Amino acid sequence: MKAKLISLNPAAPQVVMLDRLPVVLGRGAKADIRLSDRTLSRRHCEIDRVSATLVVRDLGSKNGTRVNRAAVSEAVLMPGDKLTLGACTFVVSYEQHPGELPPVVNQTTESSPDNSDDSNTTSMATGIGGSGDDSR
Repeated sequence: MKAKLISLNPAAPQVVMLDRLPVVLGRGAKADIRLSDRTLSRRHCEIDRVSATLVVRDLGSKNGTRVNRAAVSEAVLMPGDKLTLGACTFVVSYEQHPGELPPVVNQTTESSPDNSDDSNTTSMATGIGGSGDDSR
């Protein structure tokens, strides 16, 4: 999988290639990919591949990790998603091959009598796995 993060900061355009996974992003010397942003933690987050998708995990950063503006501790990253680390925002880019399916995220087991077309939409910015507790 060839993946990259494309910076949305016009003052410092940057493309971060994700050649090896997992990869830790942060501003410290122990980060695999160092970003010069003082709002980032030394080891801010980790990006890894799970099945056919990328997953981001916050590593206890001070200013948090966001996917499409939602604060996350762990989330699936789909192509086109916006990943914000501190003050840096990137667009996630990678190709999914036909037949590769993303992991299921927050399946609900309850059904309501008013099932609209929107009821089958799953937010990709929610945690994957864990207890399902989204309180932060």
